[in-house]
Amino acid sequence: MPGISKHVLTATAIAIAFAVSGCGPDRARPAEDAKKAAADTYTGGPVELVIKDENSGIATDEAIKKAIVELIQAKHPDIRLTFAKDKIESLLAAGSPPDLVATSHSALMKYLELDVPGDLSPMVQTFRIDLNRIEPAVVGAIRGFGQNGAIFGLPFGMNHGATIYNQDLFDKFGVPYPKDTMTWEDFLELSQRLTRNEQGRQYVGGAPAWTIVNAFRQYGASSVDAKGENALLTSDGFKHVAALLQKFYQIPGLIQQNQAPGQPSKYAYGNDDFFKDQNIAMYTGYIASHLTQIRAAQPVFKWDLAAYPTYKDRPNVGNPVDFHMLVVSQSSKHKEAAYWVMKTLLTDEAQLAISKAGRISVLKDTAVKQAFAQDSGVFRGKNIAAIFKVPNAPLVPSDYSKYKDDIAPFIKTAVEEMALLQTDANTALRKAEEQANQAIRGKNSK
Repeated sequence: MPGISKHVLTATAIAIAFAVSGCGPDRARPAEDAKKAAADTYTGGPVELVIKDENSGIATDEAIKKAIVELIQAKHPDIRLTFAKDKIESLLAAGSPPDLVATSHSALMKYLELDVPGDLSPMVQTFRIDLNRIEPAVVGAIRGFGQNGAIFGLPFGMNHGATIYNQDLFDKFGVPYPKDTMTWEDFLELSQRLTRNEQGRQYVGGAPAWTIVNAFRQYGASSVDAKGENALLTSDGFKHVAALLQKFYQIPGLIQQNQAPGQPSKYAYGNDDFFKDQNIAMYTGYIASHLTQIRAAQPVFKWDLAAYPTYKDRPNVGNPVDFHMLVVSQSSKHKEAAYWVMKTLLTDEAQLAISKAGRISVLKDTAVKQAFAQDSGVFRGKNIAAIFKVPNAPLVPSDYSKYKDDIAPFIKTAVEEMALLQTDANTALRKAEEQANQAIRGKNSK
């Protein structure tokens, strides 16, 4: 495809990648590399590794940054980590590419198109990285971005879906608290019971959050067709989710039309509604976001946690997997040191420290996951164990598509029309699909 790196997958290749198991074909391991990997620490001499942070928080979350830097310094005294502030495009243009990129899976496509990542599959074998220790949804996503067994990044932390709820509002209205796990239908019923107007103040039980595209991804609905060439927003999966959303929007009082001059109508609710205005009983999202908001807001109301809601016909499938990884630049002159950093951050010791600092471990180990944010004490006495009772949903084919960001705004507009204009779901989705495909054709004609 013109303008796209050799790394970017077609939908067919993605399907093949999902089917692949193991670490790909055996590759020869030079004796020298094998000897180095067998050692317990990096022995290549003093080196400074430059890391570019792109949407991972490794350079902006001081607790995580401190944990990672201290881990590497303790294990590998000769490795010094520094963080690049310039944009990746500027670094590449100046001939100063970073050694490592810390990024979320959602931003990886950008780096693949820039042809930055090197294939780590030989490193995985040489350094004996056991991918079976890592959450299957994370490994599946990593494999989905590669072809022919290529691996373009290794994870160091992840996010997890969670429901946070205001116990004071449940107590106020005499409604029992949510169970540890619930379906979206259960969530809907609670929202119907809690949404009401009391003395001129509007309360809302809860609704799917602003990141509405996740509602479709959670159900396994891909926004691109099997060939990865066209938008597909009229599938049975999209229709099923849209029908459920319409039930939320039909709850009297949930839609707040024309709140004030200059303010838009509201049909979805966010952090300020829950933590600041305190008029939302339940709020779904990722636990890392909840942690950030709790630290900032220091809520005085009673609150607790439950698992992310699931679909009745897709039990045990939660919010789409979201994780952060390290990518080694093909042009790095310090690959061996970079490999050691990646290997170290996947050890039990490192994953426990990262989890305690506020980033969920990518390992399957439940005990390590439940140590999440222990250093901050934010979740002391809270039901943090409940959120891990529902695994994250795997990625869908559109997550690997170069068109995903082109299509997403049309999905959001369709949902907005359903909520605010009472547009029939099928009509809204059909219109969004047509407009998305027009945008794709326009992009390809340039």
